[in-house]
Amino acid sequence: MFDSDGNKKILAATRFGGYAEQVRGMSDAIYGGGTVKLKTESETVEFQSLVKQYRRNVANDEIYTEATLLITDDRYSS
Repeated sequence: MFDSDGNKKILAATRFGGYAEQVRGMSDAIYGGGTVKLKTESETVEFQSLVKQYRRNVANDEIYTEATLLITDDRYSS
């Protein structure tokens, strides 16, 4: 999920999974304010994350790990 702020697309929530090392790395990058690029066949869309403004949950079983990040900014709270 994202919200627009002018020309920027702000990442508001995301969920993804895979190998533990990859999930942890992506989670840390988003939490640290990194830009996430989504590439499709026809375009590339950039989402900006907000530095240290996410509640994150990382869960794993023996092989698969899943991360959920939700923005804590009041504009996105329900």
